[in-house]
Amino acid sequence: PQDCLPVDPSTNKISIQRHLKWVESRFKMQRRDRPVSSVFDTPIIAELVSPTENDVLIIGGHKSTNMGNQRFRVIVSELSRAYETGNKATRKDLVNWAIHSVHDSGGRFLKQHAFDFWEELPKDQIRKTVTQAYRNSFRRR
Repeated sequence: PQDCLPVDPSTNKISIQRHLKWVESRFKMQRRDRPVSSVFDTPIIAELVSPTENDVLIIGGHKSTNMGNQRFRVIVSELSRAYETGNKATRKDLVNWAIHSVHDSGGRFLKQHAFDFWEELPKDQIRKTVTQAYRNSFRRR
């Protein structure tokens, strides 16, 4: 049926909202006894992200050979001794410095989801990732 396509027939442009409303109506038909969440009121994907060579790629436990990951590993490796022996303020500064180094080189911290979908990590997740990288680095020595 034409009403389930995400194309607005009057403009021939993609209308995600139109499609999501159709999906929502199908959920309502299937789950008449359960309320439908408002997840369909907001866009699912705000922006499609494609990794670049400067990005640090988080691939669920796998080591990435991306140039951004290699640079990030060098930064963490060189500063891991200072992180290990530093106080809380020093450690926080080293985490911030590593994050800014990636961002200053034009990189981002991206996490891979199913089907090669990439999402930029929020700041709190970036901090956790960098902190864990420092801990892993000095444990491997």
